[in-house]
Amino acid sequence: DPEIGVDELLINSTDLKVRVPNRDIGKLESAGHFNIYTYNSLSIDAIAINFKNTLLGNKFIRKAMVLGLNRKKMLNTFYLGYGQLISGPFPPNSMAYNPNVLPLKYSEYEAKLYLSDAGCIDSDGDGILEYQNKPLEFDLLVGIDKNNQTVIKIASAMQEYLRNIGIKINVIRLEWNTFLNRVIYKKKFDLALLKFNFDENVSISNLFYSKGYKNFISYKNPEVDQLFENANKTTDNEKKRTIYYELHRLLAEDCPYIFLW
Repeated sequence: DPEIGVDELLINSTDLKVRVPNRDIGKLESAGHFNIYTYNSLSIDAIAINFKNTLLGNKFIRKAMVLGLNRKKMLNTFYLGYGQLISGPFPPNSMAYNPNVLPLKYSEYEAKLYLSDAGCIDSDGDGILEYQNKPLEFDLLVGIDKNNQTVIKIASAMQEYLRNIGIKINVIRLEWNTFLNRVIYKKKFDLALLKFNFDENVSISNLFYSKGYKNFISYKNPEVDQLFENANKTTDNEKKRTIYYELHRLLAEDCPYIFLW
């Protein structure tokens, strides 16, 4: 039971715990006889964007959403700063992560400029922008896990930040299996908060390749497809790294997900 792991540490019945919930770090620090270490994991958090929604198919709107989120503050608030902002789909310690592609910095001003350039306006003065007469209103699906209530706080913060740039977010809480069924299998969602755990092979092609079986966001980019095909054809690790660097750059620019941390 993950909820009693920290208690076992505190009564000296356990010597090591690999994953400590953020809410419990303070308990261990105040106890005074524990060493707490951070380490790089092969996991990332991101917001999936469903391209079947024509509004979200507009890259300017997607980019405005990235710029409109103060991800640094969210990371510090909800994870005590134990994490690293990312710009693309690879974990920072992956050989495929392109260090030259920096995460976009929070800018409410720039976010509003992108929405203006996209042609979004607030015709009725309700504070919610419209694009081609459709309000920028989206459902954000969140899978509820009793051992991780942080996702609700992240969703609420996202709701508030995007409201400030004229985008309305409805947070929909779902039991975990129902969430997976809606997002992964039925593809009935606008936005979804997800965590990805990768292996050493850095295999993300099924998430972004147009015919990938895990491409539940319905993303299609011929240039990205070609790069995945080129990567599969070579056994030269340096060539593969160069290809993945370019994939990282393209996916960061295209914003098929809001890459968080």
